[in-house]
Amino acid sequence: MIDADGGLERYDVRTSDPVVHDGGSGLMGLALAEDFGDTGNAYIYYTYAADSELMNRIAEVNYDGTAWGETRVLLDDIPGHQLGGRLAIGPDMNLCANAGWVTTTTIPRTSTTWPGRSSG
Repeated sequence: MIDADGGLERYDVRTSDPVVHDGGSGLMGLALAEDFGDTGNAYIYYTYAADSELMNRIAEVNYDGTAWGETRVLLDDIPGHQLGGRLAIGPDMNLCANAGWVTTTTIPRTSTTWPGRSSG
């Protein structure tokens, strides 16, 4: 986070599963909730290991002044790896996610499967 003097401050992000950094995966997105100033709530998009696969998750987190902590999972088991995806609050104030590109050939890239799909 950037402090009042423009300096950079780093804080831990505590997630329910460890964040996996591999290629384009890792902590891929952070979007502040509209009421962040009052609640400290935000949303994150990150990669974790599930069995032998890399999966992505969208979760709500809360900043308590010393660290970020995951409070609930919003969407889980999103296949992913390279160029993982993005997270943003849209102009209609809905949380939007893009799943990015995956390395598996068993899941088609269509508008109804996570590879190549956006959600809002």
